[in-house]
Amino acid sequence: MDLDVRPYRAFVSIAEKGSFSAAANSLHVSQPALSAQIRELERRLGFALFTRTSRNVALTREGELFLGNARRIILETEYIKQAARDIATKPLRIGAAHFSALIPARTGLLEAFMRGHPEVSLSISGRQHAQLFEDLHTGAIDAAITLEPQVSVATSAVEDHGAEERLERFVVGSRHLSLRVPREHRLADLAVPSDEALKGQCVCMISRVHGILLTETVSRLLTASGAERLRVPEGDAVSAIRYAALRRLPVVDLGWFPIPADVQEESMVVREIENWNLAINLVVVRSRLHRHSALDGFWNAAQTYASRMGEESDIGGRWPT
Repeated sequence: MDLDVRPYRAFVSIAEKGSFSAAANSLHVSQPALSAQIRELERRLGFALFTRTSRNVALTREGELFLGNARRIILETEYIKQAARDIATKPLRIGAAHFSALIPARTGLLEAFMRGHPEVSLSISGRQHAQLFEDLHTGAIDAAITLEPQVSVATSAVEDHGAEERLERFVVGSRHLSLRVPREHRLADLAVPSDEALKGQCVCMISRVHGILLTETVSRLLTASGAERLRVPEGDAVSAIRYAALRRLPVVDLGWFPIPADVQEESMVVREIENWNLAINLVVVRSRLHRHSALDGFWNAAQTYASRMGEESDIGGRWPT
């Protein structure tokens, strides 16, 4: 890029050091070349920048007034060059719900893309669920990864923007909502408990950290079954499982999270509830308005990964790498 700020750097360096020779040394140029740059800059500006004597160099009044401007020109030019580099390299910006870092399939998808596309500059940032959609609409991120319930009518915060039609979704995989139950609990004795069996049962509930739509959809199922929803100290799915294991209570299981390492896996069993036909989807979402080749590559990689995941894994199974 022809954004030459060398004359301005030379001017600032001489002004700060009070010496042509010292500035030339710091800039790694010869003193005659430095003097020539300043003479040309003064010609273009139409006024002298320095008064020169055999013993010292001092700024003229015009030079003092121009010094701040020269510093701003140098700084702004650096910003412009960085912006140009960012545009030229087309970095791919992925927003992911904070809790999704604990989902093996989410990690597997991103790692598979990075292995297959080492040339793409990738930035992954954690977001609150609702913030993902705000950032998609404004173009702050290119794609989002999160969990959503598969429902016929969406009533999420996305609709507040009136722009749901501008979003495109791809379902990487799907899991059924179930309960994780202590082995000694009476629900564990039932192969497929009916929702009637939940009446009066205390069930640990996830919080809105997983998104309003997902949380409220699950909450309605529990309410319809007559279960008592228990608010836990930390409402993400993994912390809820940990708390339920400690209190020996049933807990909502979204199907995507491994049991915490500090919980004995055999101490809790998964039970699908009769008439609970709710799928929890791991989705990649992008705006139809902000598209570029790196994003298209990620979209295609998600489809490939989803195909492999469908072939190689099931609920509680292993994930493709």
